[in-house]
Amino acid sequence: MRVVFQEWVFAMAGHDPDFDQRVGQILRKRDRLSKGSIKTVTSNGLIVERPRGYRPRMPLRIMLILIFVAVLSKAAFVANVGDAAYTARLAVLAEGGLLDQLVGWLLQIDPLTKAIAGLMASYLG
Repeated sequence: MRVVFQEWVFAMAGHDPDFDQRVGQILRKRDRLSKGSIKTVTSNGLIVERPRGYRPRMPLRIMLILIFVAVLSKAAFVANVGDAAYTARLAVLAEGGLLDQLVGWLLQIDPLTKAIAGLMASYLG
């Protein structure tokens, strides 16, 4: 429907660049309004609909929480199994396929994990 509407409007526009520019602005605003809008009432009583601002699908806060949980899980595993056994398990992953090598690289013991694992090990026994 939209493509037909655009073709009709641009066919009607002829070669007037100001009209073409205005039609382009209207179509872009219409696309943004279809993704969500905020309605406000102006001082003269007119209801104005504005496009909603950009919101990322996965906010930074959720990503940081996921990373924190992953580091805590890795540290708990290192504290429970021990550094030597954990490193041996990573060596097995390093010998595997491409996905195994990638997971092994992601699960390497970093300084933050080592520090947290040290704290957890003192509480675990």
